[in-house]
Amino acid sequence: MIVRLAREGFNCISLWRLDVSNNILEGPLPILPAFIRDFQVWNNCFGGSIPLSLCRLTSLPQLYLFQNNFMEVIPLCLANLTELKVLDLSRNSLSGPLPPFLANLTSLWRLDVSYNILEGSLPMPLTFIRDFLVRNNSFGGSIPSSMCHLTSLAELDMSQNYLTGVIPRCLRNLTSLSSLNLATNSLSGYLPPSLANCTTLDRLDVGCNRMSGAPPTWLSTSSISHIDLRANNFVGQWPPDIFLRSAFFLLLIYLTTKFEGPLPVPTAEIRYYSIFNNHFSRSLSSLLCYATNLIMLDLSNNSLTGALPDCLKNVTRDLFYLNPRANDFQGQISEIFHKDSTLTSLDLSGNQFEGPLPRSLSHCK
Repeated sequence: MIVRLAREGFNCISLWRLDVSNNILEGPLPILPAFIRDFQVWNNCFGGSIPLSLCRLTSLPQLYLFQNNFMEVIPLCLANLTELKVLDLSRNSLSGPLPPFLANLTSLWRLDVSYNILEGSLPMPLTFIRDFLVRNNSFGGSIPSSMCHLTSLAELDMSQNYLTGVIPRCLRNLTSLSSLNLATNSLSGYLPPSLANCTTLDRLDVGCNRMSGAPPTWLSTSSISHIDLRANNFVGQWPPDIFLRSAFFLLLIYLTTKFEGPLPVPTAEIRYYSIFNNHFSRSLSSLLCYATNLIMLDLSNNSLTGALPDCLKNVTRDLFYLNPRANDFQGQISEIFHKDSTLTSLDLSGNQFEGPLPRSLSHCK
């Protein structure tokens, strides 16, 4: 049952904390005492515009309005909430530009306005902000070079917008950055090697853009362990041992990229290895069999040749997804399926395999 809170507010003069989060409450937000310090309403059905009465709550250290049905623009008077450390307005239907009030919120370290319909150019947040999350909006224009002054940034997510231009080389200044997500925009140019200066960077996602150039071999000298380059226009050949020289844990390189040559050998720690829709060729290296932590292996739609190595049995214990479809693999399929197999998806189609199916396939239950 959906319940409404009284619009006229509360008469509890000593109330300093109100938490009604994770319910199915609806309607406008009530008017609250100005001295309240903890107000939680996330994950409900509240709607309409964000009430101006919230701007009176100047003692709030955090404001979580995410996952409701708020609409219209973000009130400029939120600039009054100078004690705010966290502002989360994500997963609503807020529109218009992101107001320039950020300059007033001198204590703010996390801003999340993801999954709205905000538009315009990106504003300049304060230099000490740590998390700046604007994913899945309609922001456009280029990435402002002023972002390079945000040297306290740990997480920067501008994915699923309409950003254009190149990735600024000066992002190398963000030496505290651990996660950079620029996926699903219209960014072009190459992946700047200067990002190797971000020595704490662990996750890099530039998938689904218009980026080009040679494989970013500088990744082998970086600390990045999760990388997604899918659906770009990178071309060329990776050094086969590039990932053996790095600390990669998760690797996703797939879709409309045009990498070629021998398949780069992943590290033993890798969990997800997906290189489908490229131009990789030659036979699989037996070094692949040392990747015993794999749970997904997608080699489909390439030009790989030879037989599947017998030693692949070493990696199939924990595999749930194996796809060598649409290559030039040949010969008989070896007994590579482990007796404790967790495999749920197997696609061997579009190759030149011959002979009987392996008996060990019966282990995949």
